[in-house]
Order: sequence, then structure tokens, then C-alpha cells
Amino acid sequence: MHPAPPIQTTESTIITSKLNEILAREVRGLKTQSAVNPILQKQLDDIISKLDKLPHHLSAEEKKEEVQTTQNMKAKRAEDIRKEQEPRINAVKTTRSIEKIMEYLPNMRYHYENVDSKENDQPDGLYCSDCLKEENSDVSSSQKGVVHYDFTKGESFNKAKTLPQEFSNLKKKVISHMETDQHLQNHDMRIRAEEWASRPEFIKRNQQIGRTLARNALKAITENQSQLSYEMECAIDSAKGIDIGQLNHSFNFASSMTTPFYEVLRDEIRQQLNEPLPGTNRLSPVSAILDKYTPYRRTVDIIGANAYVGGKIETLYADGDLVKDHSGKGIGESVSNALDRLYGNEEWKQR
Repeated sequence: MHPAPPIQTTESTIITSKLNEILAREVRGLKTQSAVNPILQKQLDDIISKLDKLPHHLSAEEKKEEVQTTQNMKAKRAEDIRKEQEPRINAVKTTRSIEKIMEYLPNMRYHYENVDSKENDQPDGLYCSDCLKEENSDVSSSQKGVVHYDFTKGESFNKAKTLPQEFSNLKKKVISHMETDQHLQNHDMRIRAEEWASRPEFIKRNQQIGRTLARNALKAITENQSQLSYEMECAIDSAKGIDIGQLNHSFNFASSMTTPFYEVLRDEIRQQLNEPLPGTNRLSPVSAILDKYTPYRRTVDIIGANAYVGGKIETLYADGDLVKDHSGKGIGESVSNALDRLYGNEEWKQR
């Protein structure tokens, strides 16, 4: 059993030293202002005390000692993994089939040149699932963790037959990969993540962190801020002592959340649009809106609808796309299709 990862680690803290220094300077600048009231003064003192405990305040000797401790822990875990996989690697050295290689080393799986070869079950080698963890890694252009092999040379060989050089080379390359420092580190990360992820306290903490980060991402959208503001919100939360984990702190995460936010909002609106109104027990009537925008002689239809949502009449955006057919029929179809997507069905036409 490998030790569970700590709740926070200096080496992977998401707040850079520079950002912390800027934040600390701004907070201390506020503190020096004469107009600071006692309550705010206490809050600033608490923030400053937390900032003083962050990694960039460590002395050079403390940083060196912490780095050395981390390196020693990694080296110890790598040595443990080497000992654990040694008998399986020895078994691979004497095996005479692809099937046995994957049995002894479950992380090695079939790799395919492209989607067509996968559909036709024509692998071009093996890949390491510890080192290629992304979706569809069995079909990739990456050479990291991939060992190519010509399967026309055979997949299983009896003892009376001399092993082809290509199969011997395959085994050597697989073993060589298993002994690399990068693989040992990736394997260790996977094992520890699986062990840690099964713990109730981790699941609870992970959910809380997810809610905190999602709120920060949503704030950037609802307040019409740049998604870069998400990173500052994360930095401020960390300085306040709020647990934000060690991942998903860049603006890319905020950007990736836009689609899920939209889908949740769309589903909620669709549900309300298709529920009877409390006053009439009938579905809300539909009022379509159409306008156009023509930049550089390219016309875009802006389509919306007035509907009863959240207890009042709201104007909802449905679509905005280039007009491909400027005839009455073409415009009508684009409006109809947009409202189909807004309402999630075609029943709105019967209202």
C-alpha cells in the first residue's frame, strides 16, 4: 500500500509565488490605510497570517529541505514499484505470446493506427494505459508509452519454434518502458489516485472543491468578467484558507464549464416552458422575435421568444446564425428550427 497523497503539497500548490507576493502586497497596502475599521483590520490580519504560511515565505534552507524530502519520497515509491513489478517483468521475459504479456502487465493494451483499424481489429502495437490516460488513447499519434509491432509476424509461438526477432524486440521495448522513471511515476500516481478516490472523506472533499471552483467559474460568466478573473478568484479563495484542491485552477477550466452551464440552464428553461401556468393551467403562449444583423454583407438572423419563465415574462435568445435562404420559406424554417431547439420539441406550434 502506498501512502495517500496529502491534502496539500507545496510542489503542486496552485498559487505561484509571484501571485502570492502581489496579493500580500495589496492586502498589506490596505492595512496601512488609516480608514480601516476594526472588523476589516481583523480580517486582513487573518489573511496576512495565512499568506505568511504559504510556500514562498519559506527560507532557502526550508525550501531545500522540503524539495529533498519530496525527492526522497518519490525515490522510495519508485523503488517499491520496481520491486512489485519485478516478478511480472521476469515472466514477460520468458513468455511467448501477446496475450500473456497483457496478462502479466495489465497496463499494456492493444494500440491502433486509426479508427478504421480499430473497427477492423487490426492493432499496430501495444500502449501503456498508465502513461496514456486520455480518452481514445488506444488510437493516437503519440509515441509516448506506445510500442509498435507487426502482428502479421504472429501473436503466439510454441516452444518448438524460434521467436521472431520482432517479437523479442517487442518484449524488450515493453520491459524498457516499464523501467523508465516516467512510467514508474505515472503508475504510482494512478495507484494512489485509485486508493484515495475510494475513501469517503476524499469524495466529500472533492465534491466541496468542485462546488467552490464551479461557483468561481459561474461568477465570471454571470458578471460578464474575463475568464482570467477566475484564476484570481481561486487565488483569493486560497489566501482566505478555502480548500480549492490542486487542479483546475486555470482559465481553461472556466472556459470548459461554459457548455455544462448552458446545458443545465437550457434544460431548466425547457422544463418551465413546457409546464402549465399556475394561473391558467395551460401552457405559456409563444411569441417569436426575429431581427437581423448584417456585417460585411453577411446577414445573421437573431431569433428569440417571449415566454413566461420564473414567474414573469422573459425574452429568451434562441439562435443566431448566417442566413442561407433569404426567401420567406427559408426565414420561416430557420425561426421554426430555432424554437424547436429552444422548447426541446415541436409541440409549441400547437399552442
